[in-house]
Amino acid sequence: MSNSYLSKNLDSLKKVEPALFEKIVSLNASSNYEVTRSKSGSPTLSRIDNQGKKSQIYSNYDPASEAIRYLKSLKIDESLNFIVIGLGLGYQVFEIVRSATSQTKIYIFEKDLELFALALREVDFSIIWEHPGVRLFVDANPLTLEALLEPEQTNFALNDYCVVKQKSLVDVDLEYYGILLGEIEKYFNETRINLKTQSIHSKLYFKNIFSN
Repeated sequence: MSNSYLSKNLDSLKKVEPALFEKIVSLNASSNYEVTRSKSGSPTLSRIDNQGKKSQIYSNYDPASEAIRYLKSLKIDESLNFIVIGLGLGYQVFEIVRSATSQTKIYIFEKDLELFALALREVDFSIIWEHPGVRLFVDANPLTLEALLEPEQTNFALNDYCVVKQKSLVDVDLEYYGILLGEIEKYFNETRINLKTQSIHSKLYFKNIFSN
């Protein structure tokens, strides 16, 4: 554990996401997860179930390379917008930020507040906090997403977005993340329909003006 990481991360979080800072600042790190060192030297993560059995969230060999391989399969260089499902220790997000422009929007959803509290102690999230397009939502209610998604409503609907999943974390809480993904897709599909309807009505309006 690095107290310097925790202090630095909390200071940054207070500036960029003050509401989340208030939720997280007094929390203890999750006892359901354990951070150890991978063979590459970077931290890796495992989950401990109620029977004490451990399951790996990240590779024991090289979590960063694992994230790079997965993101290449998604062809992230073709996307401007991202919705990340499951933050964990942030490997996927780090790679997205490194290849992103200042116009890239990265919306991150993490279910577990205590896992986030653990990650703040183990990883320096500086380059994530510093990117202007990053928004982080921890333990957000998937049925009340409209206010969270509204700032990029038109952008995500028209320019689309790439969904990036940390599958091993999603599998821990399939119900939550399943509802979350369904509500996100529903929201932007409805936005696309509304925009198309507005466009049709606008064209008809001007057509009627000129015909008169």
